[in-house]
Amino acid sequence: MTSAKLEGTLTLDGLIEGRLSTDPTVEDKLTKWVAFARSLGLGFDLDISGNSFSVLAKANALQSTKIGESPERIIAQILQQLLDIFPQGSRQGIFSTLRSTEIRKGEEVQALYPVGPDGTIQSQTRHQATKTTSTVPALSARQQVVFGALGLLGALALFAVLSLFVDFRSLIHHVVDTARPLDPAEIRIDASVYKSFVSVEVIRVTPTSQYMILSVKREDGYPRSDDALRQLWSDHKDKDLLSRLTVEALARGYVRCELFDTENNFVTFHMLRVQELRSTDTVDLFVPVPDKVRIGKLLLTY
Repeated sequence: MTSAKLEGTLTLDGLIEGRLSTDPTVEDKLTKWVAFARSLGLGFDLDISGNSFSVLAKANALQSTKIGESPERIIAQILQQLLDIFPQGSRQGIFSTLRSTEIRKGEEVQALYPVGPDGTIQSQTRHQATKTTSTVPALSARQQVVFGALGLLGALALFAVLSLFVDFRSLIHHVVDTARPLDPAEIRIDASVYKSFVSVEVIRVTPTSQYMILSVKREDGYPRSDDALRQLWSDHKDKDLLSRLTVEALARGYVRCELFDTENNFVTFHMLRVQELRSTDTVDLFVPVPDKVRIGKLLLTY
């Protein structure tokens, strides 16, 4: 008997395997990557035997909405970050059988994630019409009113008791700023130094608010080859220091991302890899968000 295809679920199965690099920290980097993927809702088991490694996907069903509107795109970016642990020349020995299956209303979205000859994830997606089942039946209007009233009464009773012991007035501002999920619309993005090369927007914040996912789009001025980069440097070598440092950042393939709180105080920074923009129009980048800080601005600099 065929199991029901529940709408809004996603399963990931298969593995990525290959040989370890000579980097003495490679095992630690793989362990951190597994923890990173887990924080985004994707479960993997890491196995290291001798000079080889394998990352096996846990085949349990996930809520696709927790990953994003286009889970296959996010998964491909996460897997690419795994490949980025290894030097470019050694990635040809890495083999992937990973695939995902997402159930949407009336269709099944299947995606494969093989490793291409250039050492990047070459995702392949197809949509197939199928019979699906809704996961949760909708509540009637009367049920919604009853449950809403009960919840309100419970909340009022709890608040009355706690107000005897807790100064809510002094805590409310802190709770609003740090406890509620980050809203991407409230985060100001300043990528003005790169305006000729890239444009940036926040796509979303992960369910745990541990990461922001940025969509970085390549503009016409972005150098797509070594020759274009040399020409860009030649055009900027006699300009001001800011212009030269910006071109140097593009040459390295990494830009500096600084985070500021809502009072415009510097919090921390991360280096984001934009090298893939040489061969693709857009990349999704993951920016870790510190705990107990309300982020108000994101600045891309050199």
